[in-house]
Amino acid sequence: MNASIEDMSKVMRLLLGNFPSTLADSTISILTTPIIDTKVKYRYYKKWENFDKSYYGYGWRIHTFKDPTTGVSDTLIHHGGQVNNYRSEIAIDRKNGIAICVLFNSYTPLANTVIPKLLEIVKAIHK
Repeated sequence: MNASIEDMSKVMRLLLGNFPSTLADSTISILTTPIIDTKVKYRYYKKWENFDKSYYGYGWRIHTFKDPTTGVSDTLIHHGGQVNNYRSEIAIDRKNGIAICVLFNSYTPLANTVIPKLLEIVKAIHK
C-alpha cells in the first residue's frame, strides 16, 4: 500500500469499526481471523513483552499476548514491513479501541520496538 499518514488514519479508523456501513464488523472479523500458525523463531515481534503466539490472517499478523499474572490473553492485529527503505508499523487493538500507524522514511531499528512502546504509553495514560 502506498499511502500518506492521513490516508492511513482513515484506514485505521475503518479497521477499528468506526464506519460499519462501509466495512461491517463481520468483515473485519474475517480479515483478522487467525489462519496459519507462524512458528518462525526469529521475528522481532516475538521479543515483545508477554508475547504468546502469532498467526497469519488475510494480510495481517494476529498476535496474542498473555498476562503472566492473570493468564488473560489479548489480541493485537499487526503489520510491519519495509520497501525501498520505507518502513511501516501498524497495530490495531480492537478491544481497547487503539490503532497505531508509524511511518518511517528510512531504515531504523526503532521500528522493531515502536509498537509495544507506544501501546505501553497509551495504556498507562488511560488507566
